[in-house]
Amino acid sequence: MTIEIYNKTSIEVFNELKLTENSYLVDVRSDQELDTKGVADLSETSCEVIYCEWPTSQKTNGNQDFSEKLFQRIDLDDVTTLYFLCAAGVRSYEAAKHVRSKMKDLGHRIDFVNVSDGFEGTVTNIFNFGQRNGWKQSGLPWCWFDKFATGERA
Repeated sequence: MTIEIYNKTSIEVFNELKLTENSYLVDVRSDQELDTKGVADLSETSCEVIYCEWPTSQKTNGNQDFSEKLFQRIDLDDVTTLYFLCAAGVRSYEAAKHVRSKMKDLGHRIDFVNVSDGFEGTVTNIFNFGQRNGWKQSGLPWCWFDKFATGERA
C-alpha cells in the first residue's frame, strides 16, 4: 500500500482544519522563524499546532530525533491527518516524507498533507505579477508565537 503525500494550499488546509478533528498542523520551522515571522492561529478549529523543527544540518540522527519527538506529541491511534507547514513548502514536504516512511510499517492509517505554499508563500512578484500565497499572505489567522503558544516546543 502506497501512502501519498497530498499537496494543498494553505487556504485549503485551513478550511479542512475547521471541519476536522484528530488532526495536527506540524510546523517544522526553526525557533527563530517562529519568533520573528509568527505562527498559524488555529483557535477557530479543534486542531492544534505542534512545533517540531525539521533539522537543516546534515546530522545523521537529526531526522530520527524529529520523528521520535513528533510521535511523543501525538496519539497515533486517534490522529487522522498530519498537515506539515514550513516557510515555503519544501522542508515540510521532506518532513512529511520522512514521517510517512516511519509510519508505513506501524499499521496506522494517517493522511499526510504538505502545505505547498507554506507560511510565508512561494510566489514572487517577478514570475507571478504580484500574486500572493502562503498562510500569512492569504489572510489566514496568525499571531506572534509568544501570544499563541501554550506548550513547549518539541
